[in-house]
Amino acid sequence: MNKMNKHQQLMTIMMEECGELIQRCSKMMRKYETIEEVDEKQRVKLLEELGDVQCMIGLMVDHK
Repeated sequence: MNKMNKHQQLMTIMMEECGELIQRCSKMMRKYETIEEVDEKQRVKLLEELGDVQCMIGLMVDHK
């Protein structure tokens, strides 16, 4: 089996995290018509996904 190098691993995780953020945004757009309708639980979930992507951006920058 081929092992991924560190850069491939970072890119794969980044793609997964971006996919999760996209999915969360899509669910919120389908469920709510305005941002004011979004409940706190959903806001927290969105912020968690944003944080994961932000973390991955930092890791990728650090690893050039």
